[in-house]
Amino acid sequence: MHLTDWAARVVPSIIIYLLICIAPTLPALGQEQANELQKQGLPPSPAEIGRLKRGSDGKIIQIGPADTEKVDIPKSVITTPPSPSPNIEAKRPKSITPRLSKHHGYNTHLLDHLQNGADHQSRAHRQQIEIDSILRDEARAKKSGAAVDTRGLTAREIALMEQLQRRHREVTRHEMDHFRTGQPYASFPQYYYVRGPLNRQFAVSGIVKFDASLIRGDVSATVFKLEKLRRAALAPRTPSSQDRQIAAELSRLISILKAGR
Repeated sequence: MHLTDWAARVVPSIIIYLLICIAPTLPALGQEQANELQKQGLPPSPAEIGRLKRGSDGKIIQIGPADTEKVDIPKSVITTPPSPSPNIEAKRPKSITPRLSKHHGYNTHLLDHLQNGADHQSRAHRQQIEIDSILRDEARAKKSGAAVDTRGLTAREIALMEQLQRRHREVTRHEMDHFRTGQPYASFPQYYYVRGPLNRQFAVSGIVKFDASLIRGDVSATVFKLEKLRRAALAPRTPSSQDRQIAAELSRLISILKAGR
């Protein structure tokens, strides 16, 4: 037997033996190694060797699949990856009340202007200048010997005091009529004062501000609110010209809302 024939018979057997002995300790074969084994007629992986037999030509051949022991895995350790959650887009709930954006022209700019306290402050300031002038005149008259009452007031100062007291009662009653009728949409009265005889303060003007803002999503409620404020604007026994202007502006806003229904 020639050496080459002997090598051809023995070398494959040695390779198979080595694979059977050391395969459990080796990592899985790479693709190149598997291809090389297939060229030699050997199984690509040690796990696939199975039952072997030497053929008539002296080569080792596979005659059956490998016996694999079936291992039962408890269900408790079998995990299934969770299915991806569907991509559900969050949606905003639709409003169940109508919007008020369609009521074009609804604004409270004029109403805010009519309720501006700057005019009241200016009138009170002018009255204070007049009062101060009277009080200076009466102070000089007292030094000249003018008659005074038990409080030390001249006849002119007494008349001024009564006039300011009367105006104070009128203003407070007027503004409280606005306030009570317009609740809860009317603010507490804001008064503008002057300082008269005996260093006393008297209200000569006042204002009650109305909240005419829209009630979001509810036209009927807004109309009810504005109608209540319109009654409040005309509630005093003698509404001022400014009160009537405010009532007219509220009527305009009510018409806009009713037209947009």
